[in-house]
Amino acid sequence: MSQSYFDNILIKDVTPIEEIFTLNEHQILDDAVRLFGKENILSAPVVDDENKIVGIVDILDIVSCVVKILPDVEVITTEELLKAGRIIEVKEIKSVMKKYSGDVGITDQSPVSHAISLFTKGIHRIPIVDAESNKIINILSPTSILHKLRDLQFGEKTLKELSLGQEELLVADMAYPVYGIIHLLNENSVTSIALVDDEDQLSGQS
Repeated sequence: MSQSYFDNILIKDVTPIEEIFTLNEHQILDDAVRLFGKENILSAPVVDDENKIVGIVDILDIVSCVVKILPDVEVITTEELLKAGRIIEVKEIKSVMKKYSGDVGITDQSPVSHAISLFTKGIHRIPIVDAESNKIINILSPTSILHKLRDLQFGEKTLKELSLGQEELLVADMAYPVYGIIHLLNENSVTSIALVDDEDQLSGQS
């Protein structure tokens, strides 16, 4: 589906000023997890000691790091899961982050269609950088674009017409093991899975 609706709308036209939460590349993954939990976010830009952007880290990067340590067996014990989880207490963010490039960052002159393509790749909060200084000037989230859609009276169009949303829905029942959920998140590059009850009725999300 073409994203032509958004090719002529610039980032600067849809982005309100948001509080910027950053992480230093030398901080450990546990710092990122704590920040995500405290601020209710799923990703954050990573900067160097000069406060220039060098990458972005999200919850999937951390999940993937933990999954790689888990033994490749059908049943994983709680002890093994906890042991793997301790990696976040020693591993630096720079070792798992996505390195900054045009693939993970944008300028305020970029089209909104570029941002949407990044959202579909699992990047939830996109750093907007100054092209000259390479420093972060703002953050773009999906919510910003949704608010702009309302203002531009796109409300009558479907998500499919606007190339938004996810066609294939991942589901799991409440008896699904935690390590199984972790593998599903990692393998499908998603941050949530629909939970269903015994009658396949939606009961929440993980």
